[in-house]
Amino acid sequence: MITNAYRTLLLSTLLLLGACGGSEPPSTGAAPDDDGTDTTPDATAPSSASLAGCLLDAKPAQCADGLMQLGGLGDCPPSEEGLNCAFNTVYDAVGVGRLTDAAGAALAACPDSPAAPICALLATMEPIPDALPLATDTVPRGELVVVADTTDPAPAGRWAGTASRLGGTAHYSRGEHIYNDYVFDAWGADDGDDARRLAATLLLGKNVARTERLDQLFQAVGSQFGLPRPLGAAEHYGDALALADGTDLLELRWGTQPSALLLQARYVRLLEAERARLLLLVDSREGAGMQGLDLGLHTQRFDRAVLIDAAGITVVDLLDGSRDTVASSVDIDLDAMTLETRLPRALLTGPDGQLRVAAVTLGTAEDGTDTIANVAYRFDEPVAGLYNERGQALSLLAGTIDRYATRIDLAAMDAGLSQDVRPGPGYHERQFDSGANISDRTSREDGPVQHYGLYIPPDFAPEAATPLSIWLHYRGGKAHNGAAWTPRLIRSYGDRHGQIVVTPRGRGTSTWYVSRAHQDFFEVFGDVHALLPNIDPRRRYLSGYSMGGYGTYLFGLLYPDLFAAGYSTSGALTQGAWTGVGPDSLLCGGQEVPVPGLGDGNACFIQANGGDADAQLSWRLLENARHLPLAIHHGTTDYLVPITGITRVGERLTRLGYRHDVLTFLGYEHFTQAILDEWRDGADYMAQFTAPENPRRVTYRISPALVRAVNTIGNDGAPFDFDPDGAWWVSDMQLHDDNPDDTANHGRIDAISEAIAAPAVVALPRTGIDQGSTPVVAPLGHSTPFVRTGLDWLEIGTTAIANAFSVDAENLAAASLDIARMQLDATQPIAARIRSDAPMALTMKALTGPLTACSGNTRLASGTASLQLELPAGETPLRLLPGENRTCAPS
Repeated sequence: MITNAYRTLLLSTLLLLGACGGSEPPSTGAAPDDDGTDTTPDATAPSSASLAGCLLDAKPAQCADGLMQLGGLGDCPPSEEGLNCAFNTVYDAVGVGRLTDAAGAALAACPDSPAAPICALLATMEPIPDALPLATDTVPRGELVVVADTTDPAPAGRWAGTASRLGGTAHYSRGEHIYNDYVFDAWGADDGDDARRLAATLLLGKNVARTERLDQLFQAVGSQFGLPRPLGAAEHYGDALALADGTDLLELRWGTQPSALLLQARYVRLLEAERARLLLLVDSREGAGMQGLDLGLHTQRFDRAVLIDAAGITVVDLLDGSRDTVASSVDIDLDAMTLETRLPRALLTGPDGQLRVAAVTLGTAEDGTDTIANVAYRFDEPVAGLYNERGQALSLLAGTIDRYATRIDLAAMDAGLSQDVRPGPGYHERQFDSGANISDRTSREDGPVQHYGLYIPPDFAPEAATPLSIWLHYRGGKAHNGAAWTPRLIRSYGDRHGQIVVTPRGRGTSTWYVSRAHQDFFEVFGDVHALLPNIDPRRRYLSGYSMGGYGTYLFGLLYPDLFAAGYSTSGALTQGAWTGVGPDSLLCGGQEVPVPGLGDGNACFIQANGGDADAQLSWRLLENARHLPLAIHHGTTDYLVPITGITRVGERLTRLGYRHDVLTFLGYEHFTQAILDEWRDGADYMAQFTAPENPRRVTYRISPALVRAVNTIGNDGAPFDFDPDGAWWVSDMQLHDDNPDDTANHGRIDAISEAIAAPAVVALPRTGIDQGSTPVVAPLGHSTPFVRTGLDWLEIGTTAIANAFSVDAENLAAASLDIARMQLDATQPIAARIRSDAPMALTMKALTGPLTACSGNTRLASGTASLQLELPAGETPLRLLPGENRTCAPS
C-alpha cells in the first residue's frame, strides 16, 4: 500500500500539473470528411462520473463516483510506475476533460456576460509577440504546392510517377496517385497516457496555441533526463507497436486500367513477406459499419475492407461481416520492399466512379492479436513529437480513422494527370535514399530510407536566391527535435530571416557527425540543393546545440567555404568535453579516470560515445574561421561542456583578430537555452553575413588526427575517405608528416591573392548594438542578462590591387592554387613569394593561357592548362610570365 505522505505528494504534484498546464486540444491530425463533418470522438474525454462532472452538473451521485475512483490510488505502487498510475487515477476521477470543456464554454459565453467589456478589450488587443520564454508558437505543417498540371500518361504496367518524398502529402504523377507517408511512424495507438496528459495541460490555455509547447517539454524531459511518466513522456505517442517489420509505410501508389486499379505499397523496412499486411477501408455505397473486422474501430463512413497480404486478397463486407476473396496475385518484392496487386475497379469505386479510401498496415500485438500500426492518408499531422504520429495515435485510441479517408480522382488518372509540385511554406519531413555503405536494411531507423526536417519560410519564392540554415541536433536528438521541442528556433531562422531551415538526423542520436553521420550530412546537403536549386551559396548558415554545436565547429572549420557564418549553442568543442587545459600539454596524457555522470577523462579531456576527445578537438582548427564569423552562446554552469574551454575559444579568436560574438549566460546550465527557446540574437548575428565568393586571403589548417577520427570513429567497419584539403582557391594540400597519432601535428597554408579587392579592416570589441542588443542584455532576444565579448571588423578603406600572390606553408608536401579564382591576369607578369618550411610541390591550376615560371634567371616550369612547380624549403621569389617556355631574363 502506498503511504499517506506519498499519496499526498503525488496528488499535490499532479493537481499542480493540471492547474499550470495549457495547450490546444490534441489534434487528430487530418482534414474533416468530404462532407465537412468531423466524426472523430474526443480521445481524451473522461467518463461523466467525475468530480468535475459533480461540480459542473450539480449531481451528488457523480461526486460519489469520482471519490470512489480516487480510492484507486491505494493500488498504485511506490515506484516510477506508481507515479503514472496515480496521475491516471486522479485524471479519471477529476475528469479534466470536463473542466476544459467548461473553460471553453465560459470563454465562448464571455461576450454575453457581465465581463463583456473585459472580453472586448482582450479581443482588440494586439497579440503578444512570440518572445516569452518557454511559451512558444508552434511550427505550422507545410503543404504541397501544385505548380502546374499536365497530361503525361505512364507507360502501361509501369510505376513511372515521381514521388514528392515529403511526408504526409499526395499528388498525381503520370497518371498515378502517390501518397508519401512519414517514416518511422508505425507506433500504433496511444495507450491513453499521452491523451490524459494532453487534456490535463489544457486548463489555463485552452485557446492559447503557445502552451502547446508544454506537452513537448514533457517529451524532452522524459528523453533527456529520464523522468518517468507523467512528468516525462516517450518520444512517440503511439504505444501499440514499435516500428515492427512490414508496418512502416513509405508510399502508397494507385494506377488505373479500364476495369482494374493497380496498387503498390512501399515500406521503410520489409524483411519477411508475410509481415506485409495492408488493409484498405473503402467508402463505396450507402451505409457504414465494422462487422467482421475486430480492430477496435468504429466508423460512420466505411462499408468494405480489403485485406492484402502474402496469402492473397480477402474482402470483408463491413455491413454484414461476410467475406470473399479476389482472384488476383499479390507480389511482394523484398529487395524493393514493395507489395503490389491488381484489384477490380468496381469493387472499390462508388456510384460516381471515384475512389474513397483509407489504408492501414497491420502488425501483431504482444497478446498475439492484430493491431493497426500505421495509417494513410494523414495530411495535417501536427508538428509534435519526433515521429509525426500524434494524430494517428490519438485517432486510433479513439477508435476511428474516418477523417483519414481521401478521395482519389480516377478520371484524372485515366487521362494521365501529372502535377509538378514543390514544398509550400511550413514544416515538412523530407525523405531521401541514403548510401548502402551506411544503411542496415534490418534496422528500424538506420535503413536506406532516411529523413530530415525542412522548413520553407512564409514568403518563399522558388525563383529567388534564398538563404539556407542547417541546424544540427544535440546528443539524444533526432531530425524533428528542432521543430517539435524548440519551435522558436525554426521561426527565428525561417520567419524572421526568410531562410530555408534544414535539420538533419545525423544517422542517430549520438553519432557526433563523424563517419556515417558525416556522410549523412552531405547527403542531406546535396538533397536539399537538388530539391531547391536556387539556394543562395553565399548565404548558407550552420548552427547546432551541444553535440550539434560540435558539428557546427567541425563542418564549419573543415569546410569553411560552404558557409557564411556559424552559431554554436552550449556547443561541445570535441566528442566529449575539453576542460580548457592544454591541449598540447603533458597533463593531457595523464591516466583517465571515471568522471561521475560524464565518462572517462583526465585534466584536459572527457571521452564520450567511443570518441577520441584529444584527436577531435576543433579548437586546433580555429585559424580556418577567417571568413566564418561565429556566434557562441554558453552558460557559466554548464557541467557537460565546461565554460573554461569556451573561454579559450574566445581568447583564440581574439588573438587571431577574427569576427566572433560570445554570449556568456550567468547561471545557465547545459539545457537552459533550449528550455527557454530563445535564439534571436544568434540568428540575427549569422544573417548579417554573406560568404565571400573568392576571398583575398585564405588560411587553412589540416589536422591528420582529426581527419582520421572523422573517417574511423563510429564507422562500424565501413571505410570512409573524407579528405578536407583546402578551401576556396586552395586545394590538394598534402602533408610531409601526416602522422595522425600526434594530435598536435598539422599542416597549414596562409595564402594571399593581391588581385582580389577587399576592404581593409580593423578589429574592434563587439557591443551588439548593431543588431538591437547590448553588451549585457538583449531585450527582444533573451530574457536574462549575459556578458558579451567578441570582435567586429570595421572597414577603414580598401586594399591595394596587384597582379601578385604570396604563400606561407607549414609541413606541406603539396598544394594547388586556382589562378582563375585568384583573379590573377595570366596575360601579364605575375609576381609571387613562396615561403615553406619544407620542399613543396605547388600546382597552379585553371590557367587562362600558357605560363612560364621563373625564379631569378632560372626557368622552373612551363605549362598551358596547369603549372607544376617543385620548390625548395625556405623563401622562393617567383615570376610567372605569359607564354610557354619563356626566357627568364632579369626583370
